[in-house]
Amino acid sequence: MILEALPSSSAVAQAAADVFAQVVAAKPDAVVCLPTGATPEPLYAELVERIRGGRLDVSRVRWIQLDEWLGLPAGHPATCATWLEHRFFHSLTPAAGRRLDIASDPGCAQAEALRLASALKAWGGLDLAILGLGANGHLGLNEPAAALSREVHVEILSESSRRHGMLAGVATPPISGITLGMADLLQAHLVLLLVTGEGKRTVLDRLLTSPVTTALPASLLHLHANCRLLTDQAAGPARHP
Repeated sequence: MILEALPSSSAVAQAAADVFAQVVAAKPDAVVCLPTGATPEPLYAELVERIRGGRLDVSRVRWIQLDEWLGLPAGHPATCATWLEHRFFHSLTPAAGRRLDIASDPGCAQAEALRLASALKAWGGLDLAILGLGANGHLGLNEPAAALSREVHVEILSESSRRHGMLAGVATPPISGITLGMADLLQAHLVLLLVTGEGKRTVLDRLLTSPVTTALPASLLHLHANCRLLTDQAAGPARHP
């Protein structure tokens, strides 16, 4: 894991957008997984600006949603799909078959997970996994546990995840979700982990000092041959030379 400490979240967004542009320049039909939440939002704003300005061509990129809450109706403002639509996809129209969303209200959650797993396999796996760091060390919705699932699966949410800011307006937060699995993420050609803000200081410290353990899923990224961690000063990386 290569740590790059930058002065601000906007600097992280700029650097992450540069990495994204390099990946797409090398492979225009790259498979990219997209997270949601406050951390990647500045990155999406930067990508939208570059796309609209003609400085970035994403017409052949293949997109896959990292995770989704289960039990919310399609189009609900708290779903990850809606979040991505409003903050990123509204600026582009991926060709048919180049965008894999996860249904938040499938008739069968297991079948939806299998559909996504099959589609990702057909695409050849991830070229770029953009990830955020959960407050409890989760990646996507891969929660701390004695064992972690390899592929796309239904996951029971921790109490920490059920208190996620995206669910603040939901009267009864979901108890489960669908997420890409740890093997899906670790097999990506490049992992780009974004960690910003003072609220991530404690979990970032854990990540940088912890042994590799399923009790801290993000620690498995130490095993990845091409993982870049971009963080800002607010998260406190200066303590770790």
